[in-house]
Amino acid sequence: MQSESVQAATGAANVWIATGNIVVPAGVASLKKVIVGVAPDPGFVAATIHLVPVFRLLGSGLLEQNPHQYVAQGVDKATIAAGLVGIYPEPALQVFDVDIPVQTGGVIEVQHMNIAEAFVGIARCELVFSAEAAGAGNNMSDYVTAVAPAAAAVWVAVGNLTVPTLGAGASPKRIKRIDCGVVPDGVAAIGTSIMVSSRFRLTGSGVAEGGNHHILGNQNVQACVVAGEGYSDRCIITHIVDIPVNAGGIILVEQINDGDIQPGDSVFGVQYA
Repeated sequence: MQSESVQAATGAANVWIATGNIVVPAGVASLKKVIVGVAPDPGFVAATIHLVPVFRLLGSGLLEQNPHQYVAQGVDKATIAAGLVGIYPEPALQVFDVDIPVQTGGVIEVQHMNIAEAFVGIARCELVFSAEAAGAGNNMSDYVTAVAPAAAAVWVAVGNLTVPTLGAGASPKRIKRIDCGVVPDGVAAIGTSIMVSSRFRLTGSGVAEGGNHHILGNQNVQACVVAGEGYSDRCIITHIVDIPVNAGGIILVEQINDGDIQPGDSVFGVQYA
């Protein structure tokens, strides 16, 4: 298998930033893995990092509809007094197994975005190619995001996902992977503690089977005193699932806080097959 990677500095919040372009190499027929991550630069002063990154792939190199969008790992870090040194975690890489047909010589544009806040760091993406032809399935991926609920113990909408419709047997038939969680915002948590206990649920015409579909999100704790260090690591949880879907249907994604109110951002990503 051949692989290529790109990297770029992060920038403003809520805008797509070019990470780099990858030309599909000769001798390959499919994309098998997408590996994404962000290395934040915390500095050694009173500052915060509220990291809620997403990536997307698009361009002529992809022979499946695009963009394909991926939720990377999140982290929150807050230093409440200048000069203090604490724990500075680097979020783990997220590895997505895919099976996307590609065009030799075509360009795959890699872009990244940080939801909610800007921060200093490096965004990275690796694409792993194979000479094997892609199967007949569908590997579209998508996400929704919203500000974390302002009240506890109440289901709140995160957003709607529309299941892609391609026809000719190429439309998605199921959700095979979910990446979800709440990245708490340390700025709003100064002088307090936060217990993060999130759950998500799926309903709507896009879900092809009856019954309940509850998905556990992350479980974290964060405590920021007047002077000190606080952080929440590994905020995004990955679930391997098998949920049938209806092409063209709408999936309503909701979230509930089980305990404390959690200032921050909720994100919920799906990968179809």
